[in-house]
Amino acid sequence: MRPDPKAIPSTPTPGRRRPAGRAPGFTLIELSVSLAVSTILMLALGSAVMLASRGMPGADDPATISAELSAAADTIADELATATAIRSWSSTQIRFQTADITGDGRADELAYAWSGTPGDALARTENGSAAELSPPLDRFQITLGVRRRAYFDATIRVQSSSASVPIVDLRFELLNRPRVP
Repeated sequence: MRPDPKAIPSTPTPGRRRPAGRAPGFTLIELSVSLAVSTILMLALGSAVMLASRGMPGADDPATISAELSAAADTIADELATATAIRSWSSTQIRFQTADITGDGRADELAYAWSGTPGDALARTENGSAAELSPPLDRFQITLGVRRRAYFDATIRVQSSSASVPIVDLRFELLNRPRVP
């Protein structure tokens, strides 16, 4: 036989009891504590971001300038190493022809030039369109070695206008041995 549901006494629900007439929600103390904790967390996060941004090198940082100079010298060396003809050169400029690097089926004309004025950047010209390649320089020099009426090797020396950046020297072989005009 089943017990009568009306005869079983009801048990109180576990948990917090609300006084009669009070609406559900947070107390002022609970809201103040959560606001204080959130503020502390936001301040800690802001401090961490500020410290991380200070640790990043800027554009005038010696390591950044040195990396840019090395990248510029490497670009010149890579392109000059595969030159098929050297049109003209002096200690501060070189103009040469390479096999097709733009994908248009024709040989490309490249030039690198520095004005010789300290503080000016190195310019790269590809088929007539020019762009700056490096940070401001105090020195740029290209030397070509000649053997048996052919250009055999090259040396590039690049120095930044920043005193704390080392000089970049590259010596490399010209793979196609372009003829001396």
